[in-house]
Amino acid sequence: MPRQPKPPPRIVPDTTLVVDNGAHTIKAGFATDAADPDVDCRQIPNCLARSRDKRVWIGAQLEHCKDFGEMSFRRPVEKGYLVNWEAEKEIWDESFFSQKAVLKCDPHETNLILTEAPNALPALQSNTDQMIFEEFEFASYYRCTGPTLNSYNDIQAIYHASYPPDSPSHQTEAILVVDSGYSHTTINPLLNNRPIHAAVRRLDIGGKFLTNYLKELVSMRHYDMMDETHLMNQVKEAVCYVSSDFTADLD
Repeated sequence: MPRQPKPPPRIVPDTTLVVDNGAHTIKAGFATDAADPDVDCRQIPNCLARSRDKRVWIGAQLEHCKDFGEMSFRRPVEKGYLVNWEAEKEIWDESFFSQKAVLKCDPHETNLILTEAPNALPALQSNTDQMIFEEFEFASYYRCTGPTLNSYNDIQAIYHASYPPDSPSHQTEAILVVDSGYSHTTINPLLNNRPIHAAVRRLDIGGKFLTNYLKELVSMRHYDMMDETHLMNQVKEAVCYVSSDFTADLD
């Protein structure tokens, strides 16, 4: 039997898209050697919204919305896990593949790095893998937990630590990442760039909990804001903060 010729080597594309698929916003950008997070990273609302005039807004289209009164939201991520790919696909199509998309790319010529919540269910992971390869057809794909990517930053430089200039690696051996998101907070220990899954802890308290609490306080004392989730979330982000001296701030 004649020997079959070897297939040509597979060429990995030069373009890599990094997507942190959060419950409230998608943080995404192209990975480059000179990437500036403040410029190259885009925040995209991860939701489908319907205004009071029955118009539907998809993802980044909300940047052009002027009236958020009584707006209802549908989010594909619940409790930190992606459970509705039908809605998520609409948002991704608008954010990455439409003609007006700022992060427009050709998935056949793009590598994808996608984050997920720690300890995600295997069924949800399998659904994600199928969508990435069968529906979007990205050239290559890596799925990992969001806190894991922190180990690739120069953590020591943040705390002004000194290390030998000829050191082969600036990666920190042990890191504790507290990731407080929209619907939950996770505490993630990393050792040698790898998460210790058995030690990960989760609290079902995040930005959504604080927004709902602020709505209740304002509605009870002033105006009825229970249907103004978006407005109260903007108020929370604009004026609320973590106090370093609680007693003094009360005065």
